[in-house]
Amino acid sequence: MTQIPEEKLLLCAECGAPMELRRGPKVFYQCSGWPNCKGKLGARPDGTPKGTPGTKLTKHRRIQAHRAFDLIWKRKLMSRGGAYRWLRQELGLTKKTARISQLTDQQCEGLIELVYTQFPQLHTRYTRLSLGVDL
Repeated sequence: MTQIPEEKLLLCAECGAPMELRRGPKVFYQCSGWPNCKGKLGARPDGTPKGTPGTKLTKHRRIQAHRAFDLIWKRKLMSRGGAYRWLRQELGLTKKTARISQLTDQQCEGLIELVYTQFPQLHTRYTRLSLGVDL
């Protein structure tokens, strides 16, 4: 187990305990309260966290936001880079902070609404039902 320098200490969004860097086939942060708490956060091979810790609800909303956002470039309405530029502009984020893995619950909800408001051609019955979007 590798310790994180104090200034980079990550706290579990589920229980507030410190998270510990784990290395194996995958690199990730795990709540020090494991097995009682299942909090996890992905990391890059150098130990840099992928995003910010989130609760189960936050993680669920980030997945929903990614599904909606990714449709912009997957359906070729914009290039992937163009979609991320749009995201930064619409949410007032910097290039460094324009990551869905760093968004709050409210930002995710706002992003989903923006996607379906500004790109109505992405509406389907499934997206309305699965995301709870009724625009």
